[in-house]
Amino acid sequence: MSAIIQIPCITKHFFPETAECLIALAKKHLTDIQVFENFTCCGLPFFENGDLITAKKTGELNLKNIENQSLISCSEKCSQVFTIQYPKIFNNTFSHNQAQNLAKKTTSLLNFLLQISTSKISLSDLGQNGNNKTNYFVIFDCSSDKHQQIKILEKIGLNHWHTPTIVNTCCGAGSCLPIYAPEMAEKLSQNTIEEVLKLECSTIICFDDICRHQLNLAIKKSNHNISTVHIIDLFHKASL
Repeated sequence: MSAIIQIPCITKHFFPETAECLIALAKKHLTDIQVFENFTCCGLPFFENGDLITAKKTGELNLKNIENQSLISCSEKCSQVFTIQYPKIFNNTFSHNQAQNLAKKTTSLLNFLLQISTSKISLSDLGQNGNNKTNYFVIFDCSSDKHQQIKILEKIGLNHWHTPTIVNTCCGAGSCLPIYAPEMAEKLSQNTIEEVLKLECSTIICFDDICRHQLNLAIKKSNHNISTVHIIDLFHKASL
């Protein structure tokens, strides 16, 4: 299988090591991959902000770059833009067929990871010591299928974890909250950090780098010794 790897903006700029892990996974399990250096934003911030004019311009550029090839996205949120938002915004336009074709040829991060053969991962791979099976904290991507995310955790041997009291609560980064409601965004993030500390967890596992970046800002501000890791990084360590 050949495919284009889409690295989201936030991953590219803040977590390049995670991008490298995804590329390594793709190279190991696909026959041919491409990484576009000029791949622009999927358009998620513009869709969330209601700026459909800019979202459409961004989409047109991506459709031109992808040219009906298969796509694997590093972010569930980005893949939903390609599979849900593009077909809507380009409906009955010149790019209608391209958008529909891209939606069919886009593989989400969760579906890609579920296809990978893995071994069991150890706590040391999370940067932790000891035999406590519940000393890591998981932030599920609230826009994606929770059951799929649980299957992915179990696939690498993580059968016990903590989650926020309200499992599907926002980390503070959703729907442009840090821009339009920064105090609310910060409060949501701090609530999560307080739960992590109360449970004496030292590592937060994230399914999206937007959440991870938001939590890292909160961790830095609170000056606590908590690390974050993306599920991609763990799959890279567990991949057979």
